[in-house]
Amino acid sequence: MEGIDIIRQRFNYAEITTFRDYCRLDEKKPSNGTTFNNDIDDLDDFEGLNFIFNNKPKLGKIVTFPPKRNNRKTHYFHDNNEVQEKTQLNYGYINQKTGNVFITTNDRHITNHYGKPLSELRITTIERSIRRNGDKVTIKIYRRYKSRNANAIYFKSRTDVTSITVNMVTGNFTTLIYGKSPKSNIKSFRTNGFTTLELLTKGGGPLDIKDLVGIDSRVYGEYKDEFNNESFTTALNEVFNFDTTTPYDSNTFRINFIGWFIKQKKIKVSDHYQFWLQNFYPTEKFLKKNDRKLIQSILDMIQIKSKVTIKLMHKHPDIDIVSLARLCYFLGDNYTKYIGTIEPRVFEMCKISHNQNNPPNLKNTIVSNFKEHKFSIKDIEKENIVRILNGDDIGTRNFDSVINDIYDHLNMIDKIREYEPNLYLKSKTYREFHTEHLELSKMMSMVKKGWVIEYQFADEMVNEIEKPLKTWVYDENVEPTDEIITIYPHILKREEEYDEEGRFMHHCVASYSNKERSIIVSLRNEDLSDRVTCEFDCQTGELIQMKSFCNAKPKHLFGDIMQKLQPKIDKFAKMGLLKSIEKRKVPFIINGVEVIIPNNSPTLIEQLYDRQMVEVEF
Repeated sequence: MEGIDIIRQRFNYAEITTFRDYCRLDEKKPSNGTTFNNDIDDLDDFEGLNFIFNNKPKLGKIVTFPPKRNNRKTHYFHDNNEVQEKTQLNYGYINQKTGNVFITTNDRHITNHYGKPLSELRITTIERSIRRNGDKVTIKIYRRYKSRNANAIYFKSRTDVTSITVNMVTGNFTTLIYGKSPKSNIKSFRTNGFTTLELLTKGGGPLDIKDLVGIDSRVYGEYKDEFNNESFTTALNEVFNFDTTTPYDSNTFRINFIGWFIKQKKIKVSDHYQFWLQNFYPTEKFLKKNDRKLIQSILDMIQIKSKVTIKLMHKHPDIDIVSLARLCYFLGDNYTKYIGTIEPRVFEMCKISHNQNNPPNLKNTIVSNFKEHKFSIKDIEKENIVRILNGDDIGTRNFDSVINDIYDHLNMIDKIREYEPNLYLKSKTYREFHTEHLELSKMMSMVKKGWVIEYQFADEMVNEIEKPLKTWVYDENVEPTDEIITIYPHILKREEEYDEEGRFMHHCVASYSNKERSIIVSLRNEDLSDRVTCEFDCQTGELIQMKSFCNAKPKHLFGDIMQKLQPKIDKFAKMGLLKSIEKRKVPFIINGVEVIIPNNSPTLIEQLYDRQMVEVEF
């Protein structure tokens, strides 16, 4: 059965530039004040021929005739010289108002210039139509651009087609975006693709005439008469039975079409249904399964359908469903247990804009990453995630940004657990989470790097410095008690030890792992619950700094320990044994397990290895 045109509007016009087939010497610009131009290089600078200094219009165009390369004749005239000279072609027609381009809709004018070597043509054809074929209606916008430069025999062309084919019985529609040019060939079909529909019906859509082609004002009057919006709108209204009282534009067509689609599909919608359809159309499979309810179908499609999430979606119609879905994936199969305990104010921050500038394919963003966002995390970690979100210190931070940080954090833990099985998310506030995240990032960077710095020291010095030291337990301005405490000095030798010391003490000693002029000694009690980090100059033995937790001043008992340790430091400084014997790269070890990575370590890491760290306080 052949299709029937309900309406077809077509327009064809050409821009023609003609050149004269001769060039008189007295029309050339004089060179250096001579009577006529005898300088063969004068044409190399076309700006000199434009007469811009006296505000006169251009006289022509500079061209270079191509050499003949094969048997196929692509140009009328060729240049067989080894050095190709530039030639000026003077315009054959210049109008003070319209310039040198002749614009016409007359087919006789256009075809008359097809075989003329010294004519340039730009031919544009635009067509829009509504066509019925059985139960299907197609709305199509067709554009074709043909161009041929002077001296060229063949045209270069580009064709663009956008169309919507609608099944008037089922409501399903297919969008087509087609583009063909000498360098590319694009063909894209989408079934019930609302994102593509939005692209087809905004600027440049079937009712946006002038922006559709950017047509020249000299023929726009004829074009507007041919492409009559009122008749095209009437045809659209009759086909889809749209409301004829609403002022019509391309955006109105999209809104009306979505409304028609919902009626045909018998979909039960809520607020912002246009946004949900455009970005998360759940397909017929989930609509049937969920009594044709849009929100329930969407939640089912992205695998977070529950009473809790349905209630959230209706209570917060502008909720950021992407971030909500990712959070549910983090929390696992029993996510409802935790989502229900998150305070309402958190979801007030979880909003998404429903304007038409949202990125496309949000549905694919969720569905394709479903497995990626599921982690095997402990119950305590799930509880801590809820505590972080409910905490007062989260403030008004962007919900999507917080979820991204949690994802990165869980992803790093998941990778490092291979080496440290007991690692988990310990933070209960956002402030603690931020600190833990930074520390984990440092460890992850070492895992990626695969190696660490290790210092080798003289055994004699290490054995003597690391001997336990004893002192009485007392506080400042208080007499010592009979209780004796043992402190264990430990020289930091590997980069992991610097990193662990920094994480434990909450200061920046980790940045000192590449500093060879000093040695770091950590003073620790027996159960490692209390420490003091000390930096000594390798050459003089001088104590540079001595810091407790968060750079606080150490307890008084560590001053007594230092009086016993300093003479040993001074002794080995004079012997020249405080400085390391060797500094080398060794495999990174976590919890006794060596990290294995490919041999192609990043070159940047190699460069950073020799870079001297900035000296700052712990």
